[in-house]
Amino acid sequence: MGEKGDKRERSLSDYFSTTGFTALMYLVIFLVVIAVMYFIIMNYFMYRGLLSNKVSVDIKANEVQLFKDGYYPVVNVKVTTRLESKVMLEFRSEEYSVNFTNEDYVKEFSRLAVLPKEMQDREFRLTVFAEDRLGAARQKTIEFRTKKMKVEKGQGGVRFSVS
Repeated sequence: MGEKGDKRERSLSDYFSTTGFTALMYLVIFLVVIAVMYFIIMNYFMYRGLLSNKVSVDIKANEVQLFKDGYYPVVNVKVTTRLESKVMLEFRSEEYSVNFTNEDYVKEFSRLAVLPKEMQDREFRLTVFAEDRLGAARQKTIEFRTKKMKVEKGQGGVRFSVS
């Protein structure tokens, strides 16, 4: 049985027998493969899927301000995005439309919009478009009403108030 020319048949368990060291190496390789797959999948979802660019819009000020030739509605808008993006703001009403765009990729974008004085006390739709570096675009729309300057004449003189 133990002679030189004797060949014995190997069983399947002989091919898969492992020592402690090789079992540890298989475990390390398995964990590295899992980590790489997790990294690839999470990056895919971050840029294209569930965790993609989030856009938040905040109207910081909606007021009427006095300039040389009268009172104008002034709206201050702040846009925050999760990823660096190019941002475009579009103010639209039935009679008026104006766009503001930045050319740089930013995470925060603020714009002070001075609207024509005829646009006091009007319904506006503010649409924000944000496009990240990979070309994925997001849109958010807010509806608001601009303020109006009221002039009240009374016994004590003229009183101004914003509504």
